[in-house]
Amino acid sequence: MEILENLAIELELSVSIIDFLEDKNFHYPKQEQTVELEKTLRSLLDPPFDHQAEMIDDKINIYRIRSLEEQEQNSWVMIPIKVNHILAGKIVVWEKGKELGYFDLLALRVTLAILVYTFGQIYYMNSKEAHFHDDFIREILLEESDKEKLLKNAKNLSWDVRNKYVCISFKQINNQIQLEDHRDLIGAITGRFFPKKETPLGLLDGVIIIFQPADETTSQLNNEELAKKCSKLIAALEKEIPNAIIMGGIGRSIDAFYRIKKSYNESMKTLEIGHLLYPDRKLHFYKDLGPFGLFNLEAFKEEVGHVFESISPVLQQEDKDELINTLKIYLESKCNYNLAAKRLYIHHNTVRYRIAKIQQLCQLDLEDSIERLKLEIILKLEKHLDE
Repeated sequence: MEILENLAIELELSVSIIDFLEDKNFHYPKQEQTVELEKTLRSLLDPPFDHQAEMIDDKINIYRIRSLEEQEQNSWVMIPIKVNHILAGKIVVWEKGKELGYFDLLALRVTLAILVYTFGQIYYMNSKEAHFHDDFIREILLEESDKEKLLKNAKNLSWDVRNKYVCISFKQINNQIQLEDHRDLIGAITGRFFPKKETPLGLLDGVIIIFQPADETTSQLNNEELAKKCSKLIAALEKEIPNAIIMGGIGRSIDAFYRIKKSYNESMKTLEIGHLLYPDRKLHFYKDLGPFGLFNLEAFKEEVGHVFESISPVLQQEDKDELINTLKIYLESKCNYNLAAKRLYIHHNTVRYRIAKIQQLCQLDLEDSIERLKLEIILKLEKHLDE
């Protein structure tokens, strides 16, 4: 890229461009572009090392990242390239001990103006090509989809149907936000983490759907990497879409592309149930649901009165919230009064009194392991009582 070369020569420093739209990195001098350099570039987006960030120009958000870990402290100057308020890329100047001066920053501003125009053209072309494949993904998820037709269409879109795939779904749970209103932004952000050439992407009925190629062998390490990537996507979406609250669900890998609906259904069930089991998490794997993966939440909502019948006398008490919370903590504490009391910050006799009251009201036998299991399941789903 001639623009990059001219800037590097002007600054007498190495310069890189991170291109989010095309998922590429450019560097000058070219001979320095190694695998290690690529890793460093990606790490600068969310530095894992001890560092200090310094704002240089808050008008166009030029800032410096200074490493505090190495003896020879490295520093990089970062300049965001934004098109239509969407982060399309970043300029990275490798200072290598030489901090930029006034005329260097002037050269950067001129280069930025040129790159904004260039990236604007790329963004326009990408918009024409579309980040999303809604129609095809909808076709895949239909019951009556024709296998041969799906495989042909997938090949036409250059998707490798020989891969295993896993479906990842993201849902926005703030009812005041409609993801459809942010379609272009979502496409651009998602492309930073899931390259569109490899990863089919859809936005259907307010749900972001990603078909991620899966490794031949699933491992804890691979799951951790996928979780890290998904968590970064959630954080980026929430940062750039005001007031958005994003949850993610990951199905299991499927060995045949045309059968990915199974993984999709698992990802959607994970979205439904995962936050009930683990309310503090934003991302869940289907495998984390365990036997809850067999649970039908819609059927539960229809039969909610019957499900809560066993504890309905407690729900009629004035102190029902205290009683329900005490029962929940007591069961989580393996029926240990002292542990439950510590977690509730109350005297253990108070716990004993409340549990005895619950048992008397509901005729519960908490010595029965099956009875306890049923209660734990009910209390996990208790949030849906008022729905």
